[in-house]
Amino acid sequence: MTVEVESSLAKLNLATEVADSKTVDHRPLISDLLKKHADKIEEVRNIIKEESLYNKDDNAKRYDDIWILRFVLSHKKNVKSAAKAAIKTMQYREEWKLNEMGDIRHKFPSQTAGDDQWPFTAAFNKNCATDDCMLHTQPDDNRGVITYIRLQDMNQQGLYESTTIEDMKQTYIYLNECIFQVHDAVTRKTGRLTKHLRIVDMGNVGFRDMHMKYLKRDGEASKYTEDFYPQALGAIVAVNAPVWVSGIWKIARPFFPSRFAEKVNISGSKISSKDTEFFLKFISKENLPVSLGGSNEEWPIEDVATKYSKK
Repeated sequence: MTVEVESSLAKLNLATEVADSKTVDHRPLISDLLKKHADKIEEVRNIIKEESLYNKDDNAKRYDDIWILRFVLSHKKNVKSAAKAAIKTMQYREEWKLNEMGDIRHKFPSQTAGDDQWPFTAAFNKNCATDDCMLHTQPDDNRGVITYIRLQDMNQQGLYESTTIEDMKQTYIYLNECIFQVHDAVTRKTGRLTKHLRIVDMGNVGFRDMHMKYLKRDGEASKYTEDFYPQALGAIVAVNAPVWVSGIWKIARPFFPSRFAEKVNISGSKISSKDTEFFLKFISKENLPVSLGGSNEEWPIEDVATKYSKK
């Protein structure tokens, strides 16, 4: 086992004591994953450390075992593929100056934010009927980001007509970076691999409300960042879904990255106990909304931008 992995394990053994022990935590332990994949991590490092970007400033510290682990897991232990994706990600981060931006968790896209928003966000807000059309939240400090989307309140045609693919792509870059920063901090704090859950409420959505050109553009923007944030998305669950949704998804699925598409789950027209049980892998019952089988009667939930603006 390498010195770098041993150092990471020592820190994570302490970090796991921080996690909430009152609830069952289904997230895998980073310490176990680092031990299991130590050889692959080292092989990937030996490849990427030859790149000038790896050695720029403090990047060698930034691109550590945990960062490399995510690529190893997403590329199913294929060292060449993982290293190629890691190198592309270093180039991407350099192109968009993401390492220089520092902590941007307070800049999550928000419908209650002022003018300091990403390009797509202002147009998105204008095409949403309510302030809770899309909420990025982190109700549990030791868990990940939970995004709630109320599709009935979103004007997809208006969004398509008032934005460009470049607007959407740029906003997705910064949104994914915000999510990554939250998850990276929680992962290191708790010692558990933390991922994102999206819950899409399809209630009262009609077939004609779906705009295929918008969905295609959404998929194209998602594909751009696919390789740069490995192990970020845990699941997307469509709840209160009409029967026709499965048919629409079969048509739209090819628009989206394969690793994204395989994590989409379509639930029935009513929330079941199985749905609630699945959600509790990502969020505590006390913070899960009552409408989804939890105990939280408060709505809307505080968004992540507001939460981190207070810190």
